[in-house]
Formats: sequence, structure tokens, C-alpha cells
Amino acid sequence: MIVSFLGVITLPLLLSIYISYRNFASELEQSYIANNTVILEQLVHRLDDYFVQLENDGLSFYSDLLFSPEYQLANTEFIQHNMKLRKLMGLYLAHKETNSVLFYTPLNQELYVINKALNSSFPAAQAIEGRDWYRHAVDAPDELIVEPQHRLTDYPAEYRIKSNVPVFSLTRQIKGYTPEVGVLTINYELTRLQRISEGGMSNPDEEIGLWTAEGQLLYSSNPETTALSPELLARMQGEASGSFEYRAAAGAEAQRLVYARSSHNGHLVAKLIPVHVIVAQAEKTRIINLVIALGIVLIVIATTAFISFRLTGPLLKLKRHMVRAGEGNFQMPIPASQSDEIGEISREYNRMIRQIDTLITDKYKLGMATRESQWKALQAQINPHFMYNTLQTLGSVALDEGIDELVRMTHALSDMLRYSLKAGDQARLSDELRNVEDYLFIQMCRFEDKLTTRIEVQDEVRQWTVPKLSLQPLVENAILHGLEPSKLPGEVQLRCSVEGDELCIRISDNGVGIAPERLAELQAALEAPDMLEPGGQERIGLLNVRQRLLLMHGPAAELRLRSVEGQGTEIEMRLPASQADADVPHEGGDTDERL
Repeated sequence: MIVSFLGVITLPLLLSIYISYRNFASELEQSYIANNTVILEQLVHRLDDYFVQLENDGLSFYSDLLFSPEYQLANTEFIQHNMKLRKLMGLYLAHKETNSVLFYTPLNQELYVINKALNSSFPAAQAIEGRDWYRHAVDAPDELIVEPQHRLTDYPAEYRIKSNVPVFSLTRQIKGYTPEVGVLTINYELTRLQRISEGGMSNPDEEIGLWTAEGQLLYSSNPETTALSPELLARMQGEASGSFEYRAAAGAEAQRLVYARSSHNGHLVAKLIPVHVIVAQAEKTRIINLVIALGIVLIVIATTAFISFRLTGPLLKLKRHMVRAGEGNFQMPIPASQSDEIGEISREYNRMIRQIDTLITDKYKLGMATRESQWKALQAQINPHFMYNTLQTLGSVALDEGIDELVRMTHALSDMLRYSLKAGDQARLSDELRNVEDYLFIQMCRFEDKLTTRIEVQDEVRQWTVPKLSLQPLVENAILHGLEPSKLPGEVQLRCSVEGDELCIRISDNGVGIAPERLAELQAALEAPDMLEPGGQERIGLLNVRQRLLLMHGPAAELRLRSVEGQGTEIEMRLPASQADADVPHEGGDTDERL
């Protein structure tokens, strides 16, 4: 009843917190998107102003030089050459972020190079005509070409152009009154774009970037960002600004992509905002609400417990005394100081246990003790076949339920139990191997892929006799003391063959092995198997098998132990060869199809 009462209070409270959190998070997300859209539109205006400045710098090469009277009236190429260098140097110095200025005239195949380390021209520079920026300008002679972010690589060392700095470039074809035609490209480093873009970031987990109208990257705060995919670019077409949910990959954290497009050149400014950044304030509010709810629940629990204790305390005390009386303790009456119904019940209970105590005599107690002893004796006589029948019943239930692995495990365990109950001290080797296989199957279900087994048996030895239950303890030792401590996948091998006139059985594992001192101790114990001293389960199992071998075959039977610490252990059993007699019990037919 108390749990139900707490549920009635807690569930509506938690539901209210969840609904308020969802509503607040949704409103917060819409507000966050609207604010960031305004910020990106402001960034677009600043970037437009910046790119207009850069475009005007390139146009000044027309107005200030090629169309100027001084340049047209210059009577020597030397004067025109120096005027070009001065104007190109002016373009280089116009902005701090300018990396280099290149002007190529295909008529005389001359390249002018202006950068921090050089202010000169180079003849026979026709290799420039293979550059992308030159070909793009030639293909679109009346347009300003914006080259996306790239590095100035593969230029001759004499040009002294830095190749380790990413830049973007503005390239245009230059035409004058004269037949002279050239291509001007100005390479700008990203520092100015970085400063402008960082003005739109309010959280270090956000990412912001600038792309051309075709989706080519100009700048991104994330160095791993590349060009926009066609699918992503298509989602941003047609609108000057907008937002949508975006996931970088399946299973990745959801992000909100907010973008704005420049009406001047079509450039895209986009901002990736993780959802956890947007709803951070809502998360804080939810935590506060959960803390308040937890406090309310604790207060309710404390109040309920106090009231419950006041009401049920006397009843619980009466119950405890009844339990003790049921255990035979009639010497603890209940203090009955209350005058209500519970007090009356307590007084009647005290009178009752006094009467019961006077009725229990020594003879009666002795009779009870005798019957208890008889009962325990009957319990100890439960036939082990009941457990076997129970396992068969469990197997049938598992088979009906379609639990195949449990069916096999139950059958394996019941087979092992039946085999252990079988009369006789000797068994055919085939029956022993079947018992080992049942044990290994159960262990493989336990260890799954960490345990593999291999059993190799010559056909002619299957009918030979061995001591009953002599192989399974050795296999169990290999698993428990060889493989299990290593915590790594391991293998147990069992090989049976005839060597001369002896049956040779080898059981090996690739587990932790045995330390040299412990190995010497075990070998000494095997040489004197009648000295069965405490010393570990593996020692008792080995000595038990060794003693039974001696009882059955005498000194002709051998049990040898070899081990290398860290590599594994091998136990070798050698028995005089003997065919099974007709009176040796046999499980199933003459062959074991599972081997």
C-alpha cells in the first residue's frame, strides 16, 4: 500500500517534469535557432564587405595602372615593368593576410611574384599556364574566380612561396588598351576569415564554416571539414537562410545546422550546433526539478514511514513474538500497556502462551526430538534416482519449450549421474569417453568460445577396460587448474592409443602450467599414492585416480605428470592392455557415434 501511495505521488510529478522539460527544450531550440540565424546574417554582411574590398583591390589594377596615362605613355618596357611591380606590391600590402600576389602575362610568358620574401618577375614561366587558377580565369575571362581553400604547392623554390599555409584565392583576367593580356591571382591566408567567423561562435562545441556557392570550402573552424556533399548542398538551395537537423553519420549525435546565404556572391555561412548545447539550459532546469521532486518524495517517504510505524509498530511487535513462540520460545510475553484492541489482543496472547508452556512436558519434547531425528533420517535416504528422474523431467520441459542447449545440458548431466550410479569398478573406455564428452559439453556451455576440445581415439581401444570415473577427474583438473586461472581461450586434448602392449591415455592443456616447486611436490605424491594428505583439490583427484589404478592393475599401471609453467600441463596414464569382459557393464551399443 505504501508503494502504491508513493507511485500515485511520484508518477504525476515525474510526468509533469518531463512535459515541462520537453516544452522548454523546444522553445529554447527555436529561440537558439532564431538568434543564430540573425548572427549568421550579420556575418554574411561582414563577409560581403570583406569580399567587396578584395574585389576592388583587383579592379584597381585596371584603373590605377593599365588604364593610367603614365603607363600608356611610358616609352620603355623597363618603366612599365617597374610600375607593375610597384602596383602589385601595393596589392600585397593592402591586407595583412595577403600571402602572395602572382601576375602572369602569356604574351611574353613572364610571371610577377610578390610575397614577403620576394618582389620580382621571372621570364619563361609558361608552366603557369597549366595551373588551375590560370585555366579557370581563361575559361571565364569576364568573371572573378574564387579558388576554395588550398595550399600553394609545387611552385619552384625560387618563387619563395610558402606551401604549408592554407589560403583561398581571387583570380581574374586582366585586359588593357594594348593587346597585352594577363591573369592576376591574389592568395589570402585565412586569418581574416577566422576572425570574422569566430564572432559568430558562442560555444566551443559549435562549428562554423564558409563555403562557395558550389559547396567548396573557404574556411571552417574544424580542420577536418571538407566540401559540402551534394545532398547537403541541395538541402540549402532556394532559401536565403534556414536550419535543419543533421547527423554526420548513423548513430552520431544529432546537430542543428543553421545557414545563411550571401546575396552578393552566393557564399554559404553555416553553423553546426550540437543538440546538447542548445538544450543545456533545459537540462539544468530538469536537474533542478528532479532534485526538488526527489526532495518531495523523500519527505513523503519519511512522513509515510512515521505514520506507518505509529500504526503498525504494535502489530509488528505482536508478529515477532508469535514467530518466536512458533520457534519454541514461550518465555517472552508482550508488554501490554495499551488499552485499545491491540493491547487486549496482546494480553490474551500472553495468557495463551503461558498455557501452552505448561502443556509441553519433557516426555513430549523427547518425542518431538525423536520424530525430528526420524524425519532427518528419512530425508537422507532419498534415492539418487529421484534426482536423475528430475533431470529427465527438466529435459522434457526444456524440449517442449524449444530450449535446445538446456535440453542437451540436462541430458548430459543426467547421463553423467546415471553413469556414476552404475554398478562396478570397471568400465569400457568408450563409456568413459562418453562421460568425459558429457562433462566437456557442460563446460563448453559455461565457457562458450573460450574452451575448445579435441578427442582422438583409435578404434581398437574403445572396448578395453579402464577404472570407472578415471578420466573425468583428470579432464576437470585440466580445466579448473590449467585453463580457468589464465582467463584466456584454451584447449583440452584427450588422446587414446596403443603403444606396444599398453593403453596410453594423454590429457593435455595449454593453460597456466604448474610451478616447478608444486610440480615436484605432486610428482613425489604420485610416487607414494598411499600418502593422501591435504594439499589442494587437484592433488586429491590425481592421488585418487592413482590409487584406483594400483588397486586394479598393480605396479604395471602408471600415472605421469609433465608441465611447463606458462605453457601447459600433460597427464599420461598407461595401463596394461585388456579387452572388456562380457560382464563389464556397458552404456548403449558397442560404438559411440559422438566420438
